[in-house]
Amino acid sequence: VWVNVSNPAGSITVQASTGGRIQRVALSPEVARMPESQLAQQVLATAKLANLKGRAVQHLLIEQMLIYQGLDRAAACDYIEQHMQLPTPEESLAAESEARAQYLRGEY
Repeated sequence: VWVNVSNPAGSITVQASTGGRIQRVALSPEVARMPESQLAQQVLATAKLANLKGRAVQHLLIEQMLIYQGLDRAAACDYIEQHMQLPTPEESLAAESEARAQYLRGEY
């Protein structure tokens, strides 16, 4: 399973595995107009979000597997958070929302 995250401008897309490992970085032609430092910052920020999202998907998959095996949701989430330290899907969504808000405020 792979996840894709794009920067708010849509000029950088990063693909990551469910373990958070970065698989691919795709750049649109418009990045050629960016200063190198800005491009590097945006690639790193987008890669961090892709890593977070991939690991959040892993959290969800493990949570569903534990529930299927008979654990209740709260116990499954507690186990994942205490022993696996994976971000929740909600944390991933919040991070992406914050990145978009920063972009709209001109802070990105």
